Amino acid sequence: MPPTSPRIDISPSEETIPPVEPCTLVIFGGSGDLARRRLIPALYNLLLDGLLPANYAVI
Repeated sequence: MPPTSPRIDISPSEETIPPVEPCTLVIFGGSGDLARRRLIPALYNLLLDGLLPANYAVI
């Protein structure tokens, strides 16, 4: 078995998140029941929690 690199434990508060590139989410069937009940509310909650980047678009 080849040697492995030593494991480094990083606590979540010390972990850095790399910058996010611009992103677009395309929802096919956006006027349907699944989008209305699940997808759009989930995206809205992510936005309220600050988990969506500023350069994010939904079509």
